[in-house]
Amino acid sequence: MNTYEHIIRGEAFLEKDQFDKALKEFDKAIRLDPKNAVAYSRMGAAYFWQGQHDKAIKSLSEALKFSPMAPDYCMRGDCYSVLEQYDKAIMDFNESIRLDPDANYLPYLGRGQAYFEIEQYEKAIKDFDKAIIFDPKYYIIYLRRGLTNVELGQYDKAIDDFNKTIKLEPDNSENFVTYGVCGYAYLQKGEYNKAIECFDKSLKFNPDNDYSYGWRGHTYMQLGNKEQACKDLKKALSLVPDDDDWIQGLKELQK
Repeated sequence: MNTYEHIIRGEAFLEKDQFDKALKEFDKAIRLDPKNAVAYSRMGAAYFWQGQHDKAIKSLSEALKFSPMAPDYCMRGDCYSVLEQYDKAIMDFNESIRLDPDANYLPYLGRGQAYFEIEQYEKAIKDFDKAIIFDPKYYIIYLRRGLTNVELGQYDKAIDDFNKTIKLEPDNSENFVTYGVCGYAYLQKGEYNKAIECFDKSLKFNPDNDYSYGWRGHTYMQLGNKEQACKDLKKALSLVPDDDDWIQGLKELQK
């Protein structure tokens, strides 16, 4: 069996999430052709999806040494982001975009998230805007832009993004996050009844998330409902006992 036959077999295993079998095929391909960039690239992808990001970086770096390709820079950037090495991630996303600026949303989304993590929110917004141009129906981009707008205090824009997220994926189990942060945005705007509505929906998706209990408790404080506020904050603390926001909220109630 020649190099490319092993790569094809490895790719077939990769598509079935049979990562160990895929890695064996890519390793055989590399043994036959130690400078084969495709084999290293696909090996890196297998390690990435397996969650072995350090090994993915090593394989992708080998691929890039032999043939610098935009997708490999992008995937290595994602690996660095997972490992919280955001400066390296941004450098890789930059290179991916330089090599192929019109490929797809992935490097812009990745770089935007890396900028978010290092609190460069304006740059993050620009990248999320660009990502949306490439794929205006991918809900994750709106969610991440919404979270960034919250950090910037742009609550109306954030709420709009969260509403778009939910519209695109109304039954997604992760909507407890979207409804929760949307409720927080309404809380910051002083629209307490809308905030309560969002927190209620969040808790229907996930009744064990402290975020929505805690901030719903703070919202009830603003409405003067101390009994319900105390109940929610105690529930939030039972889920996450060391959260300063929930602890401080209860202290304020006890004054």
